[in-house]
Amino acid sequence: MEELNRQKKVIDMMVSMHSDLADMYKFRAQSINLTLIISAFILNILVFADYDFLSKNFGLSPEFLKFCRGIASAIIFLTSLVILVVRWREKSEAHKNAKNKLFALLSDCRKILEMESENSQKKAAKQFTDDYKLIVGNLTPISSKMFGKLKSKHYRKVEFSKYIDKHKKVPYLLQKLRFFRIGIGKNHEKSN
Repeated sequence: MEELNRQKKVIDMMVSMHSDLADMYKFRAQSINLTLIISAFILNILVFADYDFLSKNFGLSPEFLKFCRGIASAIIFLTSLVILVVRWREKSEAHKNAKNKLFALLSDCRKILEMESENSQKKAAKQFTDDYKLIVGNLTPISSKMFGKLKSKHYRKVEFSKYIDKHKKVPYLLQKLRFFRIGIGKNHEKSN
């Protein structure tokens, strides 16, 4: 069952990594879409606005308003290109699907580890290993550039979770501050 425990740790880490990537790409997709909507809104205002009214009441010259209309148009065009090229929404969905598949696999792994019968556990572990190889082999890959950062973040989450378990009655913000301070202390000790 040592191999099953190792696979469980790997799956747990990969769930965390794919979850972080799904959230990151979703945030980027929403940000770029919001930029597009705001720019389109500004452009529509500038296209349909009465320049005389804006000049008299806000002191904005027609040349400045035309300049702003050009800037809004350029932002809309560039934002549209970015959306087409980077495909953050699709990346977010791919990592979300990977997370969901891995989470189901993690659940199966936990059930196997909780089995009473050693024979049943061995049979289930063999099938699980085959499923593990198939699912992990077909997941959206995590770039090597992001892997180290995400692995480090996962281990910090695990340690923070353990810290919370030990200090249940302490308010969350105070827990975060203390954990951050402890982490700095450990890093300082290792460097000396």
